[in-house]
Amino acid sequence: MSATQRTPVPVYPSLENLSTQLSLPQLLDLHLERNPEFPLYVFANDESGPNRLTEISMLEYIRAAHRAGSAIVTGTGIRDMNTGAGAGPRPGEIVAIVAVLDSIVYSALITGMMKVGLVPFPISTFLPPDTIAQLIQENNIHRIITTDATLHSFLASIRENLDPTYRAECVFEEAPSLSILYPKLGRETSQDDFSPLSNPFVPTDERKDLALCMHSSGSTGVPKTIRFTHRVFKSFALFSDMIDQTRKSRMTSLSGKPIRLGGFGFLFFHASAVITLIGSALYGPLTMAVFPPAITQPGALPVTATPENTIDHLKRTKATAMLSLPHFISTFARDEKAIEVLRGLDYVITGGGFIPTNAGDQLVSRGVRFRVIWASTECGGPTLISTEDMDPEDWSAFAFSKRVKVRWIPYEGGLFRCQFLATETFQPSVENIPPNDSGERGFEVSDLFEPHPTKEGFWRIVGRIDDVINQANGQKTLPGPIEDAVLASELVKSAVIFGHQHVHIGVLVELSPGHEIDVSDHSQAERIRDQIWPILEETNRTLPQYSQIRKQMILIASRDKPLPRATKGTVNKVASVKLYEREIEEIYKTAKLD
Repeated sequence: MSATQRTPVPVYPSLENLSTQLSLPQLLDLHLERNPEFPLYVFANDESGPNRLTEISMLEYIRAAHRAGSAIVTGTGIRDMNTGAGAGPRPGEIVAIVAVLDSIVYSALITGMMKVGLVPFPISTFLPPDTIAQLIQENNIHRIITTDATLHSFLASIRENLDPTYRAECVFEEAPSLSILYPKLGRETSQDDFSPLSNPFVPTDERKDLALCMHSSGSTGVPKTIRFTHRVFKSFALFSDMIDQTRKSRMTSLSGKPIRLGGFGFLFFHASAVITLIGSALYGPLTMAVFPPAITQPGALPVTATPENTIDHLKRTKATAMLSLPHFISTFARDEKAIEVLRGLDYVITGGGFIPTNAGDQLVSRGVRFRVIWASTECGGPTLISTEDMDPEDWSAFAFSKRVKVRWIPYEGGLFRCQFLATETFQPSVENIPPNDSGERGFEVSDLFEPHPTKEGFWRIVGRIDDVINQANGQKTLPGPIEDAVLASELVKSAVIFGHQHVHIGVLVELSPGHEIDVSDHSQAERIRDQIWPILEETNRTLPQYSQIRKQMILIASRDKPLPRATKGTVNKVASVKLYEREIEEIYKTAKLD
């Protein structure tokens, strides 16, 4: 579809309740019939080309999904890399995706697999091979879709970590290419040849039939498999506030232009990408701006997101709003050119990672409509994104959609835990609350919330139950506010509070690029502590004595031993403390504490 054409107003699928809402396989049929010209994805081409933007219409995308499903059914374009043979599908079978793919290819692969009744399980290529092998075996997976040219040795390590008897039954298959799925990239019309799936899948029991699997980020331990039924997938799309905002505005942004949501750099083994770039995009429908496909031959790699190219492609795709990677926000806040671009958007939202207070404050003080949303793989993204009801300085506060039933459980110190209950408009992917006498069931999250001091119904995240430091003197420290304060320093890239089963707590600091030091040089280490200390000294005045950090308890991470990351880019705190276990115990001994 030409990027210069006027965006058609689509026929909206019903989102009234889960019983009448279409499943994703059915939704593809509706869009192919009623909304074929609607632009689902848009990306910027080489600036030197005659057409600077390419739009992937709903027709072209859904045909790509059919081709992906067909490739798996017939083995065309997908071959066992060991034997060269294709493997046939079994409806309901979980099939892993461990691959490096462009966004529009990965998206079509997931929906195409769902269209033929398979259960896609996107797995992060940032996980260790032994962890991936464990996920494969515990889910009884025997087919892995991958890209051998870019992951050859990595795949070999995964195989080596499988049990020998299990390994013999696993088939590693090459993913279909961009040219197979999109033979006329951006130019396909209804007049072009197309062979639809002859026997597409429609779920018969949406409460039980699996749609896809995801895994948790692993930020607090080993990643867990989380299974989405078709009812769960519909549920997460149903209360997306991005969809509500789009429909209220009849496809028009504040600037009067068609709404385009930038989703640059999101990876499809994260629930945020699947829920937004597939779920919200299709159930909206909503146009998503993404990076251009770059894998045109084996061994090529997709565009890697950076703060700089994200801002560049926001401008080039004429995006009107953005869902940002959380770890880019601090960089944006320090970049005048980035702020200039972001200020022109309807809104900038982020979630899934910690945002330093000073970064958010800087953005809103410069006129950026910035908001944090809460989301999880177990509950989707039920928070509202409208900026109309909140003051800019309340960027970190949020309210939940009225379509989800929330029960608040008091914790300690004025904080609350949150339970999301299953209803006719919401179904969590995991239930950890046993049904009570009235039949209520649902999922209680591990996050800790505090209510907004003056605006009823609005909340802020202050940490997680599993982050709380249980000290040897019986006291408890919530690390979030202290880590937030330390991150205000431009010297600091990451900060992790430690001190479990110690009387005193400390902070492990990873320095920002360009500020790294030789940690074995005492004078360099002391210089960094001296520069960070004023921030901690000020923070200590607001903390109870048992939570205060002494200057000698600032531990600086070595440049040769960076803090481990979870799959979503945030620091893995458990792994970080484990990695620096010896240095932590040594600092307690040197400081003569505990």
